[in-house]
Amino acid sequence: MKRPRCPHFALLASILLAADASLGLAIELNPPAQKIASGETTMVRIVASGLGGEIVSAYDLDLTYDPAILAAVSVSFGPLLGDPALFQVIESFDVSTDGVVDFAQLSLLSDTALLALQTPPAFTLAVVEFRAIGSGTSPLALRFDDFNDVKGLNGEQLVVTAKPGSVTVTPVIPEPSAALVFGLGVAVVASSIAWRRRPARYQGPTPGSAVATLKGSQKACGG
Repeated sequence: MKRPRCPHFALLASILLAADASLGLAIELNPPAQKIASGETTMVRIVASGLGGEIVSAYDLDLTYDPAILAAVSVSFGPLLGDPALFQVIESFDVSTDGVVDFAQLSLLSDTALLALQTPPAFTLAVVEFRAIGSGTSPLALRFDDFNDVKGLNGEQLVVTAKPGSVTVTPVIPEPSAALVFGLGVAVVASSIAWRRRPARYQGPTPGSAVATLKGSQKACGG
């Protein structure tokens, strides 16, 4: 006996497939975790993947970090939304707010041109440069709200899966300077020379020696 088919099954399946497709875009940080020493600089790449038949036509993103550990230096952009020298894309970034890097691109190319351009399975949207100013681990996270989103075909807002990252900064243990090492070496040599030149103190004849025996005989004879 055949089971009756649910009339809503096909509709439910199509909705689920559409939801899976809309969740295809992922934006992650590369490398997701790294370690640097205090005072060093590092690069964090913002990478988009899983577009399928979609495009990234525009985005406005915030990357948050711990300003006690890191300082944002600059942002550079990937080429797959257009060439700014040819007036194909508008780019902007702001690193003046502690703890937040704001960066955006708006492509002026057609959706067809972007589909032909964004063929790699993963590509870089932007690269953020940080300088380590403290020590510890700074979380890195993309913030999405009413002012931060990603647009696709026809300017529609995309659902994005964002993956966080981190940068761990280790303190630098200062090495002794060359002048200090040289000074310590001179002090050690001078101390050694002074000790060698120190005059020996006379402690008298050793008991049992010839001088002690002679003096004892003189005392016995009343000398």
